[in-house]
Amino acid sequence: MAPLVLLAGVCAVTPIPALAVQVPESQVKAAFLINFAKFVEWPDAPSRSGKPLVIGLLGRDATGVALVTMAAGKVVSGRPLVLRHFTTISEVSECDLLYVARTESRRLPAVVEALKGRHVLTVSDHPEFAREGGMIAFRSGNRRVSFEVNPVAARGNGLIISSQLLSVAVVVNGR
Repeated sequence: MAPLVLLAGVCAVTPIPALAVQVPESQVKAAFLINFAKFVEWPDAPSRSGKPLVIGLLGRDATGVALVTMAAGKVVSGRPLVLRHFTTISEVSECDLLYVARTESRRLPAVVEALKGRHVLTVSDHPEFAREGGMIAFRSGNRRVSFEVNPVAARGNGLIISSQLLSVAVVVNGR
């Protein structure tokens, strides 16, 4: 488990060849999800101090399953990590980050629309997510996991993505 902890710290700033370290892609993506929160500034950050950092999961896939295992007992930026599963976008309540599984691809426009102005970081592994108004989209290829970031969408929801995260991302401008 110690190499995985090291991996979680490293993957926050560096795309990792998933097979080179023999870690399943879903675990690499889960580690990214946990670490993304360290590189985002929410507008009401002082009021969030001490409150749990809530990651919502919409849909089910291997990344969500890996996240459940990885998140147990984790603290991110002084906030205990809590996961919530949602089956529909109307159920999405208080969360800081929402991971939208690829199985929910047909609902991506509705997700983006429903969360406008709600200070929720949106992440998906759908390849067009960041270009279609989401904030972060995972990319896989050549045995690597990387990601695209749409800082315009983030700013539109009152979030600021750190220049450190942007420096290792493919920056896109979408809706």
